[in-house]
Amino acid sequence: MNKFKSQNKEHLTEEVNKLVSAYKDQRSISCKPELLGSSNITTSNLNTLNLSPWDYSLDSNITIKPEKDLTFENKYVDENDEIKSNLLTAKDYFDWFKMYNTQTGEKNAVFFASIKTDSIFYEENYLSLKFLLAGCSTSFKRELSALLCPIFVHFYLDLVAKPDLPAAQSFFTKFNHDHEDQQKELIENLSKLTDINQLKFYKNIKLLREFKTVVKLSPNVYLYLLQHLRHGNYTLVLQTLNFRFSLKTSHPISINKSINDLGTYDNDFDEFNMSWSTTATEQQALGSLNQSIAALNSSSKIFKPSICLYSLQSTYKGICCSCFSSQNTSLAAGFDDSSVQLWSLTPKIFFDEKKSESVTLRGHSGVVYQTHFLPNDSHLLTSSKDKSVRLWSLKEKKCLSEYRGHDSTVWDVTSSSPNATYFVSASFDRTLRLWNTEYIYPLRIFAGHTDSVDCVRFHPNGNYLASGSTDKSCRLWDIQTGQFVRVLLGHKAPIYSLVFTRDGKNLISAGDDSKILVWDLSNGKLINEIQTSSKVIYSLTISSDGTMLASGGFDSAIEVWEVESLLKENDCHKKVTYEPIGKYRTNKDRVINLKFTQGNLLMATGFCDER
Repeated sequence: MNKFKSQNKEHLTEEVNKLVSAYKDQRSISCKPELLGSSNITTSNLNTLNLSPWDYSLDSNITIKPEKDLTFENKYVDENDEIKSNLLTAKDYFDWFKMYNTQTGEKNAVFFASIKTDSIFYEENYLSLKFLLAGCSTSFKRELSALLCPIFVHFYLDLVAKPDLPAAQSFFTKFNHDHEDQQKELIENLSKLTDINQLKFYKNIKLLREFKTVVKLSPNVYLYLLQHLRHGNYTLVLQTLNFRFSLKTSHPISINKSINDLGTYDNDFDEFNMSWSTTATEQQALGSLNQSIAALNSSSKIFKPSICLYSLQSTYKGICCSCFSSQNTSLAAGFDDSSVQLWSLTPKIFFDEKKSESVTLRGHSGVVYQTHFLPNDSHLLTSSKDKSVRLWSLKEKKCLSEYRGHDSTVWDVTSSSPNATYFVSASFDRTLRLWNTEYIYPLRIFAGHTDSVDCVRFHPNGNYLASGSTDKSCRLWDIQTGQFVRVLLGHKAPIYSLVFTRDGKNLISAGDDSKILVWDLSNGKLINEIQTSSKVIYSLTISSDGTMLASGGFDSAIEVWEVESLLKENDCHKKVTYEPIGKYRTNKDRVINLKFTQGNLLMATGFCDER
């Protein structure tokens, strides 16, 4: 019985091979005179293929799989039936035998088990693929070129694994120049690999061999590739694509108006909304667009930001500080009379039915020197001369917690982002203290400054703190140990403002000496010293894309600087003058707070001394 089943399986396999060959011959390219000798094959040439509507539907669902992954449901076939391939169309055969893929359950699975494994066929298949790419349009070639280098690597490794080192080296010598410009390191490593066991020494090649290469193709290109791979000498290419690649495409396309569905495509990837037309006009427009984009990318010009200044008038109570919320929808300010006032920058956030113009929070018993929104904008931190920090609920408009521990005025307070649970305060008592909003006592005390600590900021990674002091120094602190890891000396007066660059590699400081200093945190070295027109700088901020630095102070002006030029290390013996890319005068308003939005709109708060 087993022998009979074995013979029957061999018989079915042989018939399937014949039918697949007949099917491929049936769908061969028509030898039309206008196509002979032409290498410009585009999507318009797909109409020259001898395809029926059923063939188009099959193309969308067809899965190239090895023979071991196929099974046949032959319950409808009598063991004594003699299959005559010349009497069956491909559609009839697939419908009759109910061919499925054992791994995915998909119908219409065609297997390609290569029997041409001689070394010469690797060169022939690779050349055929090169000719295919050379003959397609520029837009198609841009996507399909991602296949060529990985296939070159896999073919070389297949020859090394045979083992057939002379053939592998001959293959490498003939075609390595195709990729040595774009993949120089990969090709150099590949040339050193002469035994398949050496893969463990070349991580990039090992990963390429062990994991499937994902290639995203637009629907037109995907169909173009499938149609032409099945009509030429691409058996080894198909086998490699099956085992080593994962071809992904977006939504289905309609080649023939009578076909409503070409099958299921991968929707996990972004849609391709580009037009793949190859007319001369569109190609010229595309080339012009690419040139414009390249010129813009290579340009060092920084576009000046738009600025929105909120001027607080009639501040008879004496404004001391202000801040914007994370989403830039609210403004908070602290005053001499111990109050905190909130304004909505968008309609009706804090306000009740009486439509009040603002909300006032009271609880401190001293001047409020700093306000700070937590990242979720639902709570506000304030620090005061009364030696305390308070946490306010903006929804309930009341104080939730009071944090005491400092021995003197608390000048500054800031929270870590995105984890708003922790915050740090800076005080006149020469210390910084780390707090958790859930506890009323400090978790850690940072001591080392010899005078009042005036400002503090969290490093972008959340593991360090930077502080500025009246002792004219900046210090970088390790939060885990409480010890300072850098002491930055260079200012000639108290430091009132700090900001980290977006990558966290540099710290920028400013204060009462009219200068902006740029520090390299890796070695604590002063990179640049910029002289400004402001006598006192109270606020620094960096744009969301990291290209612009804005500074503001009591000279009623906002200056914007190009960060790239400030980060270039300057020779200490050569005096370099830096000019701002923009200087904006206010209407007698002294600037106390600056912040860039995600769209690089510069928001500012100012006040005028005139009563």
